[in-house]
Amino acid sequence: TSLAISVWKEGRRDLWIYSSDAKPLRRVTMDAAIDRDPQWSKDGKTLFFSSDRTGVPNIYAIDLETERLWQVTNVLTGAVNPSPHPSGTYIAFQKYSQDGWEVHQMPLDENNWIDRGLLPRPIRYRLPLAVVEYTPPATALETDILIAARQWFDDDPSDYPLSFSFSFLEEG
Repeated sequence: TSLAISVWKEGRRDLWIYSSDAKPLRRVTMDAAIDRDPQWSKDGKTLFFSSDRTGVPNIYAIDLETERLWQVTNVLTGAVNPSPHPSGTYIAFQKYSQDGWEVHQMPLDENNWIDRGLLPRPIRYRLPLAVVEYTPPATALETDILIAARQWFDDDPSDYPLSFSFSFLEEG
């Protein structure tokens, strides 16, 4: 099992991939944007998330094989909390409107996505995303969360996240 985590660290909120034993495998994003709400596609080839990198939160996707970044939504009011359908044909998310946050869904048509280029490789934790090993969890989700949290906080206190959100990728 690999965890996609949104971590506040070094003055930035970026996406990371951690092993289920709380070891960082790869820093995925490294920029001034607030990147959060990571969610794996069912096949594990795409990581969806929300980001304010254009000034307004929208939904983005990272192709893990090519490390190309795609803007999936282009709303003017904000889109967060992506939830791709297991079929891979559509995605649900929260969209802000004059009435507040509402649940929306739209088809996942890659022809309509905006190409935002390749992700930069960080100097540290630069393992290619395509070779991050995804293995099924050995125990219940709650146990994995507790083990990861316990091991994470047993490490150096300077690495403590102020907040994080995560998504497990399970094969099979």
